[in-house]
Amino acid sequence: MEVSFPLSLPTADSLLTITHSQEAIWIIELHNGQDSRLTKRLIDEALRPASDIVECSWNATRDRQAGGAGDGKGAGALIIVGRRDQDKFFSNGFDYEAIKGNMSFFNDTANPLFARLLTYP
Repeated sequence: MEVSFPLSLPTADSLLTITHSQEAIWIIELHNGQDSRLTKRLIDEALRPASDIVECSWNATRDRQAGGAGDGKGAGALIIVGRRDQDKFFSNGFDYEAIKGNMSFFNDTANPLFARLLTYP
């Protein structure tokens, strides 16, 4: 699957943008409000799909390197940042008001994201 960057997710009312301006570097910029708080929607509709898209793009780059003159090692980096138009931090954590009534939030949403990031290629 060939993807064109920059790419915003979700496509309507986007919460993040993926850029890929250098061959081995992908940047996910969060723009979920002023402090990019982590919500179910941000994680399920944007961060998790974005990590899949970046991984597919990285695999395609690695495969091209292996078939060409590159060393085929597949080096790459994913950087997740907060809003670039602010001189602020990455995220201000979970949106407590949005998740406090969702008893399955951690098991179904947050923990799978953490596991995905910790085992990311």
